[in-house]
Amino acid sequence: MVGGIKIMKYLTDELLLECFMGTRYEENEDKFLIGHLNNRKNKFKDVVTGQIIEGKFFSPLSELKKFNHNGNDMALGYMTGLRANNASFLQRIEARYIDSILNHDKIDLEDIKKIKKIMNQEIISEHNKAVKIIHALNKKNEKLKQYSISEEERDF
Repeated sequence: MVGGIKIMKYLTDELLLECFMGTRYEENEDKFLIGHLNNRKNKFKDVVTGQIIEGKFFSPLSELKKFNHNGNDMALGYMTGLRANNASFLQRIEARYIDSILNHDKIDLEDIKKIKKIMNQEIISEHNKAVKIIHALNKKNEKLKQYSISEEERDF
């Protein structure tokens, strides 16, 4: 209890995550959810926003931990669109920070908010980079089509 306010704590191993990236990017405004399942295990509730989504499979939050701490080091994977070898220096620092939070048995709502903020920012940033690259490639392909042989010329 801090200043008469009870701080909500959660067991790290009981929290789950849902990530909306790649082809699922447009499905949800909040790109990274952290929460728990209902008793029927068919609905997921984000502990920060209260958003409820339906589903059957959600990943454990502990999967964001570093591999050498029995996790899968997926924090960098989610941040970089599953290309962790392309992670920036800042992303590596952020992943270590998340790892330090998740190495505790219990975490509070403020820690969860910090993780969500980092992950949401990085997922959105990575998506925007990918959109720019796709746009540039499409533009380049259109330019190259000007110089390609037409179907009429191939039918000579």
